[in-house]
Amino acid sequence: MREKPAVTNERIKDKAPIDYLVDAKVSPTGPDESLLCPHFIDWQVKTIIEATHEEMSTRKR
Repeated sequence: MREKPAVTNERIKDKAPIDYLVDAKVSPTGPDESLLCPHFIDWQVKTIIEATHEEMSTRKR
């Protein structure tokens, strides 16, 4: 069952997009279009964000 938008919005407040893309508390089954689109993130942008995050994580090691 999906949470009410207000609950989800409170969980992503003041977070970078990658933070709520990977946060199981925000979307336990992974982010879907209904979560991403209101934040101007489509699947193409999601893919870029994830790739950038992976690249940055690798550089920190």
